[in-house]
Amino acid sequence: MRSVALGAFKTYYTTATLSGITDPNIVLDLRSKIDSMGFYEEFEVNRVVFVEINPDSKQAQLEAAIAPVAIRLLKQFKEAQTEFKAATANKDAKAGAAAEDQMDALLLFRADMGTFHRLYAFLSQIFDYGNTDIEKRSIFLRLIPPELYEALRELR
Repeated sequence: MRSVALGAFKTYYTTATLSGITDPNIVLDLRSKIDSMGFYEEFEVNRVVFVEINPDSKQAQLEAAIAPVAIRLLKQFKEAQTEFKAATANKDAKAGAAAEDQMDALLLFRADMGTFHRLYAFLSQIFDYGNTDIEKRSIFLRLIPPELYEALRELR
């Protein structure tokens, strides 16, 4: 019985390859892309990370650290959505396109946050980035409340 299982395993072991992306630079590129979107500031990342890694921190402190970013992102999306609805009602194509671009940028940011976190979690097991800023981004983006993801998805 054991040789049958071993034989079956060897089939996959010798032919298995990592599917997807294993280029460590993709994490760096994605970090640059996310940073350049301008939806958060470096001090906000540092504030959240400081609270997260402090063993004496309380959940309320973490929520208070991340709340300004989450509230701002949600507010920006709701404003863009309201502007889009108003532009559509007024048949203002230019304003509608601008509002839609803003909503799309926020939705792309949401998607990129998740992608960054998943890629970093996987690739950091293989590559040593030797860069605390990458780890900080991973912590920060992981802590963006799931409710924000849901709210942005539902508002579209």
